[in-house]
Amino acid sequence: MRLSLRRQLALIGLAALALPWLATNYIRESELALRDAQETFLQRLAEGIANNLTTDFGPNIGELYVYPLQREPVLDGFIDDWLLPSGAIDATQVTRGEWRVIVGEYGAGLWLQIDATHSGSAMPSYSLSCANAANGETRFEFTPEAPGNVLTSATNSASRLRGYWLPNGEGSRLEARLPMVDCDRAISIGFEALSSATATALVLIRQDQQATADLTRNAAPGIEQYMINRDGWRMTPIIGNASMTADTPIRESVGTQLYRRIIGNARPTLTIDDGIPRLTNAPYTRALNGETVGFRALASETSDTVVAVAVVPVGQSNALVVRQNSAEILSLNNPSVMKLTYRTLMITAGVVVLLLAWATWISFRVRRLANTAKSALNSRGELSTTLPGAGARDEIGELARDFTTLLEQVNEQQQWLRSLADKLSHELRTPMAVVRSSLENLEQSDLDETQQRIHGRAASGIDRLHNMLNAMSQANRAEQVVNAAELEYVDLSNLLSQLSGAYKSTFPDHQWHTDISPNLSVRGNADLLVQLLDKLVENAASFSPVGARIVLRLKRQENGALIELENHDASLPPGDPDRLFKTFVSERHPSTGDGTHLGFGLYIAALITKAHGGTITASDVASDTHRGVRISIHLPGKH
Repeated sequence: MRLSLRRQLALIGLAALALPWLATNYIRESELALRDAQETFLQRLAEGIANNLTTDFGPNIGELYVYPLQREPVLDGFIDDWLLPSGAIDATQVTRGEWRVIVGEYGAGLWLQIDATHSGSAMPSYSLSCANAANGETRFEFTPEAPGNVLTSATNSASRLRGYWLPNGEGSRLEARLPMVDCDRAISIGFEALSSATATALVLIRQDQQATADLTRNAAPGIEQYMINRDGWRMTPIIGNASMTADTPIRESVGTQLYRRIIGNARPTLTIDDGIPRLTNAPYTRALNGETVGFRALASETSDTVVAVAVVPVGQSNALVVRQNSAEILSLNNPSVMKLTYRTLMITAGVVVLLLAWATWISFRVRRLANTAKSALNSRGELSTTLPGAGARDEIGELARDFTTLLEQVNEQQQWLRSLADKLSHELRTPMAVVRSSLENLEQSDLDETQQRIHGRAASGIDRLHNMLNAMSQANRAEQVVNAAELEYVDLSNLLSQLSGAYKSTFPDHQWHTDISPNLSVRGNADLLVQLLDKLVENAASFSPVGARIVLRLKRQENGALIELENHDASLPPGDPDRLFKTFVSERHPSTGDGTHLGFGLYIAALITKAHGGTITASDVASDTHRGVRISIHLPGKH
């Protein structure tokens, strides 16, 4: 494959991409090192915080998780105002046969929603028992009489239950508020109208206030931490602020996205969802089994915030979770690093563009020089010695100046060769006249047979030499006439029609046939075209036997005119037909005449054709009826 200068320099320019590759690779390696350092730091920090905790954490086993509520709900039988995130209900709801319950905590109250499945005619009677840390028990029994508010007192204390009962398509729902002082450990739920009339006590899983105080005391800036128990339940609120902004998707710039793709910063597969109170992913379970774990995750499914997490075991099958926003230390969002990346890419792109522009300019100069050198010799045989870019002070300018010098030398040689024929003719005519007059005087003497034969040979040689000089002078004058001729529009159809009549009279010993398309004009010189056809016709007649047929055709073509001269009962000599149109080439058979022929006739024909911007070719033709030689001349049409 040919590689131009632009392609070569483009390949060289692409090598400059190694610079941004090295920069991004360095940044990537730096980020990996910072990421590992951050995970190691978080693990050491989490271990230090765990060692400083004063709480004696037990297993904290239970069945019913008490979800911390952000505000006090309205007792209306609906759970929407609990503001539970997606997935929290499924994670914290407990189902027992025909009923299910979910519990929340706000202030000094314990909030319950109990959904019971039963027929519409059955009215369930509720039995709620609460146990507190002092091993006391409070029991509430009531039967709703109609949809609406419920207010009842405990059977064994002054505590009161406030609630709202609401039937639905599957049964009924009770939303109730119980005093936390009576229900901070466990609750039991029973129904008289259901097959599952009683239930064992459901131990409550509540956030540990002492653990929350310890974590608050050990809080660090930019760090979030919380405790989980052996079942993965979050036992403390999230302490600290790491600017996760998990609910707000981060919109990265195009440059940052490109940067991510270049360095291959893969998106983590694990997502941290703070709305789910129970963590059951593999990293957390490994930590609950006694292993310190570090990993990376996303703040949420809708966020691109990357979070570094460390989980360390604490006490009896509990774990401490410590996490930090990776943007705090990773260089991904570092403006200086981003500027370095952008500038490196911009400089590389600028270098490639400059190289391509410079290669285009160099290629243009070389191509212009080559095209000018290629067309230095025009159709008239004139040589132009002026080349573009010769004044430039570089290698291309030096090349143009060397070519100019060479063309000037060639032009001088060509001019000398053109004048050689006239010089030879002028210098040789006087000696030839002396020899000829001497031979004529010698002819008047009495010569024997041998002397007469020698005299005849000398006279024949002088005649041939005279003919050669005349032919060379004629060819030289023809070149000068062709170069000086002015071109105009010529009615070629009319010109060939007139010439064909003259040729029939001039060569009566041959059969003439013409086929001329009407109204066909070309840009040319009528005198030169006549001379062209005279040379070709004379050549065709001399190579054809008496009585042979000669055909002259003029055809219209899409891009010009085609003249064909065909003489039958003749053939081209062996070899390349194009050599017949060069000087000093003659393949004339002795039977065609005894004159001196140097091949200037076809040379002049080719010279005139070239001056008209056309082409001339010779070829053998053969058919079932005849064989012969065809000369074809293509001339550009009228423009």
